[in-house]
Amino acid sequence: MYSTNKVLTISVELPGGRAEDIEISILRNNLNIKAHKYECFEDNTTNYICMERSFGHIFRAVEVPVPVNTSEIKALYSKGILQITLPRIEEKRGQPKKIKVETDEA
Repeated sequence: MYSTNKVLTISVELPGGRAEDIEISILRNNLNIKAHKYECFEDNTTNYICMERSFGHIFRAVEVPVPVNTSEIKALYSKGILQITLPRIEEKRGQPKKIKVETDEA
């Protein structure tokens, strides 16, 4: 995860995955990434001695540390890398604001 003044970017390695098997959702400040990687071997007669590939369900929950525009989030999956771009918005709750004090005296 890295950030500029304009966007927060989350980059996830998903080699061997397919875009249609990736699900991304955001609720409040939590971004959830779900994916499924299927076995790519259909030949049951081959006996593999060593295999360094993982298969199955993948789930990551990422806390989004800055306010973002959820209607403008984009996700691109290319060459085994999922790149999620979240446009930043101005934090309004963290800025001081003067509040006028009124009285009910006539």
